[in-house]
Amino acid sequence: MLLLFMVVYPVIYIDDSGKEDASFISDGTSLTIRLRRFTFTGGSFESLSLKPPEEINSGGFSLDEYNCLTNCVFQVNIPIKLTCNSDILTAILNIEIVLENTQHPKTRFFSLTVGNEIFDLQKGGESEMWFETQMIQLQRLLPQYMKIHTCIFCSYSNYWVAGNDSFGTLTCYKDIKNEIVTIKDKSSYMAVAENNGTATQETFWCSEFTEIGKDQWQYKDQI
Repeated sequence: MLLLFMVVYPVIYIDDSGKEDASFISDGTSLTIRLRRFTFTGGSFESLSLKPPEEINSGGFSLDEYNCLTNCVFQVNIPIKLTCNSDILTAILNIEIVLENTQHPKTRFFSLTVGNEIFDLQKGGESEMWFETQMIQLQRLLPQYMKIHTCIFCSYSNYWVAGNDSFGTLTCYKDIKNEIVTIKDKSSYMAVAENNGTATQETFWCSEFTEIGKDQWQYKDQI
């Protein structure tokens, strides 16, 4: 399966060397960002490593044992699709992500801006970053006539049975969509889905988005 478009969204990057405006480029499976003349890419915010691999002899970055960015903050504004009654809108997911060496990534805020309204999930508190849980909790904050239309809420996506990371390990099965929507339990899911699908991000979307059916079996948290 090929995801045929990119989403670009603004970010403020902060570390001990300073602060700068940048942009994330997402193709649905990976993130890319250019900072101080260096390009980092990875499947999640905490797995951003140099592309291509090279020595950093300037820039003041802090890297973990896997040579990924750490001890830094990303303030990101991710555009996502949302329906309000019958209208399709672009809302903005506002998140501050904190990376601290070997600790699990945290978020200091996680909110959604829809027009002039802000739906704030954390209300100033700090939380471990788990996009599966946080996106679903955010949907629960919204009025019933507002529905987030991103991959986490699509009937063709699921997490694999081995578990998932904090971001970006959702799997899209739209290439076998007729089969994936008919599964009834974990064993049939494994039989149908193994060796199929493509990693996707919880916040991504495409034109084939389909809401999860009322009685559809899912291997992810439920709204």
